[in-house]
Amino acid sequence: MLSLDLTYADNMQLDQSQLQDFLGRIQDRHQGFYTCIDDTLVLDQIEAYAKAVEGRYDDIVILGIGGSALGPRAIRDTLRPLFHQPKPHLHVIDNVDPAMLQELEDHIDIGKTLFLVITKSGGTPETLSQYYYFRKKVEQVGLIIAEHFVFITDPEKGVLRAIAKKEPIPVFDIPSDVGGRFSVLTPVGLLPAALMGMDIRSMIEGAQEVRDRFLCGEVTDNICYELASLQYKALERGKSNTVFMPYVAHLKTVGDWYSQLLAESTGKINRRGENTGLTPLVATGTTDQHSQVQLYAQGPDDKHFIFLITKTQDHSHIIPAPEGDDKTKMLNGVSFGKLLYTEYKATA
Repeated sequence: MLSLDLTYADNMQLDQSQLQDFLGRIQDRHQGFYTCIDDTLVLDQIEAYAKAVEGRYDDIVILGIGGSALGPRAIRDTLRPLFHQPKPHLHVIDNVDPAMLQELEDHIDIGKTLFLVITKSGGTPETLSQYYYFRKKVEQVGLIIAEHFVFITDPEKGVLRAIAKKEPIPVFDIPSDVGGRFSVLTPVGLLPAALMGMDIRSMIEGAQEVRDRFLCGEVTDNICYELASLQYKALERGKSNTVFMPYVAHLKTVGDWYSQLLAESTGKINRRGENTGLTPLVATGTTDQHSQVQLYAQGPDDKHFIFLITKTQDHSHIIPAPEGDDKTKMLNGVSFGKLLYTEYKATA
């Protein structure tokens, strides 16, 4: 369960009436990213496809960029082993760097690879260029296109939709009222997750729980409203940079996805014609304590910080007694879990 520790927040007061106003304005926008998670039919479709192709592919390759890549990558890195991923392996190709494309091509067996071509608009140039390139590779070895490509795109428009109407390539819809950066809980993120063998229904249940806590309209224990209020009030005080700092290795790429969510959602010209927004900065604890914290501690006071850490620590890995060094003797018998938590608290 998510919770927010406001120990270091500056006496922030939450306004119940203000929350009601915000909820009304949010609902007036008719954005579907928090209602699409109630669509059980799409879950049935995704699970049926994943079961039908189970064991057929060694590699799943996402051809996409921005919201079509960052969310799925965060799911993969959060929920799968970091160093030895079981098959199928998921590769996220969100660049048109030819060296990267060649390395991928050298690594995969085309005959045992499924390409997920993901673009909300159906016309993203980088994604289409990747699609045309790998489609030709598949054709050159005489494989059936529909068995090695899946489209995830707009229900009605775009280049991919037009191709799917002419050819029997499987296609999944990104709801028209869901923006690309918010699409992780549509087939954009759920199909790759299902193909990797993840329990997508549990993922959706978790999302529904957090969504319902926000929409209930209560200030207490409302992490979404609390976090948004903290960031807004920090911006009012001139702290326009948000440092997002997970202390869990599996959450590192969540920071990259969060950066897009924050930058594209708040970087706006406001109603008064002013340029405004929060600038995301991604750090990793404990790594960036040794590369960035000097700036955060003694640099400009224009930043606020979000630390992520698990509530319970794993104390099974114990540091053995150091030899011949009094400076490190305090590590003797300490678990890595305790060391991690102590470093987080000290940095905060």
